[in-house]
Amino acid sequence: MDRGAALVEAAKREIARHLGRNITLRDVAHIIRCTPWRLCREFRRITGQTMTTYRHGLRVERALERLRDSPIDLTQLALELGYSSHSHFTRVFRRHIGITPSAVRECERKKELPRPVPPEARQTA
Repeated sequence: MDRGAALVEAAKREIARHLGRNITLRDVAHIIRCTPWRLCREFRRITGQTMTTYRHGLRVERALERLRDSPIDLTQLALELGYSSHSHFTRVFRRHIGITPSAVRECERKKELPRPVPPEARQTA
């Protein structure tokens, strides 16, 4: 594994470890001992996405698990995942999945699977 890939893997671990708070690029770079510029560049080169988009993706995955497993309040879930508000969480969730968290919950209640939105139709962060 080259040095860039090792940096990205370390960054991914730190992002996952601090998923409930908005750890900055500078914070992650400091923890893994590299410059923010290098980390940003390597992360994009190796993953094809920004660290923010990656973090949102992890949060959405966690939200899907929580929505299916418990009747948690959406505002509480948003705050637990590190979003500043319910509306910000819903906007990011819809951008990644194509439907709102409420729609996922409703489909789960009815035991229907939501129709996925093709990746090319989704907006990027």
